[in-house]
Amino acid sequence: MKVLPLPIPLRSFLAFLLLGVPVLTQAEPPVVAAYTSFEEVIKLIPGEVLKGFKRSSEMEAARRSSNDILVEKAVGKMMTFKVELGERSSWAGDGSADKFQVAIKEIEMKESGVVFTVRLWVMLPIEDEGILNDLRPGDEVKVTGKLTRFEFTTSGAKIFLSGDLRGARITDH
Repeated sequence: MKVLPLPIPLRSFLAFLLLGVPVLTQAEPPVVAAYTSFEEVIKLIPGEVLKGFKRSSEMEAARRSSNDILVEKAVGKMMTFKVELGERSSWAGDGSADKFQVAIKEIEMKESGVVFTVRLWVMLPIEDEGILNDLRPGDEVKVTGKLTRFEFTTSGAKIFLSGDLRGARITDH
């Protein structure tokens, strides 16, 4: 039986493997957050739009306009927020990898003279259970994930900005 010599490219590939040189490795690119604070996200909304929340006759229009801007410019993007943890619970969810939901401690904000409360649910995978077990409500952490909902709602004179951060990871604690 006659053995044919290997073509040069295949011989080079085998030599790289034998020498332990990685041939086709590609590092995962780091996750780059579009925004890194609630303030940055709020600044997407023009002050004149936010000021509509001050007048009851313009509140609904301000809410709709603000939400349209948030959907266009923030929802669906990766975010990194420094937050104070609230209560956590298991989450059956929608069949995604997210298995825990953690509320953040509500944040009172003021922008363009309008006071509102930020509420956020952070959905975390089962892999973060060990980290969560070491953390308590009130602990400050950084979380990175995809903002899948962020919207203004009103209840009487109170204004809330509520959202969900999905596929999130605790990136600093």
